[in-house]
Amino acid sequence: GDALAELASLAQQCREGIDDGTATAAELHLAVANIQRLIKALHAQAAESGCVSEQASLEEKARKHEADLKRLRERVRQYVLESEKQQHAELVQPGLRRRGGDKDDASAITESLRSTRNMMASHLEESQAGLAALHSSSTTVKDTVKEMKGTSSSIDTGDRLATAMKKKAATDRLFILFGLVVFVLSVLWVLYKRTLGRFL
Repeated sequence: GDALAELASLAQQCREGIDDGTATAAELHLAVANIQRLIKALHAQAAESGCVSEQASLEEKARKHEADLKRLRERVRQYVLESEKQQHAELVQPGLRRRGGDKDDASAITESLRSTRNMMASHLEESQAGLAALHSSSTTVKDTVKEMKGTSSSIDTGDRLATAMKKKAATDRLFILFGLVVFVLSVLWVLYKRTLGRFL
C-alpha cells in the first residue's frame, strides 16, 4: 500500500513539474529512478507472496506502473531536450548588440559574460546532481535485485541510465566549452575595441 501510494505521488509530482516548467533535469531523473525502484519492489513482493490472487494483483499493478513509467520517461526526455535547447539559445545570444562608446560596450559585455558564467555554473550543478542521484539510485537498484533473487533486467536498465547520464555529462561539457570560447572571444573583442580599434 505504501509503495503504491509513493509511486502515484512521484508520478504526479513529475507530471506537475513538467506541466508548470519548474522541474529540473536532475529532479526528474531522480524521480524516475525511484519509481523504477518501487516497481521492482512490487515485483519482489509478488514473488514472495504465498497467495496466488495477491501475487496476480501485485504483478498486474506492477505492469500498469511500468507502462505509465514508459510514457513518463518519454515526457521527461522531451522536457529535458526542450530545456537544453532553451539554455543553448540563451548561451549563444548574449547581449552584445548594443552600440555606443567603448565604456558602454565594455559594460554590456561584462554583464553578458557574468550572466553566461552563472548559467553555465547552474547547468553544471544540475548535471552533477543528476550523476549523484544516479549513483545513489544505482546502489538501491542493485540491493533490490539481490532481494528479488537475481533479476537481471534491472541491472541492464541501470546501465542504460548510466550511459544516458554520461552522454548528458559530455553534452554539458561541450556547452561549457562553448561558453568559454564565447568568453575568450568577447574579451578579445573588448581589448580590440579599447586598443587597436582606436587607431583604425
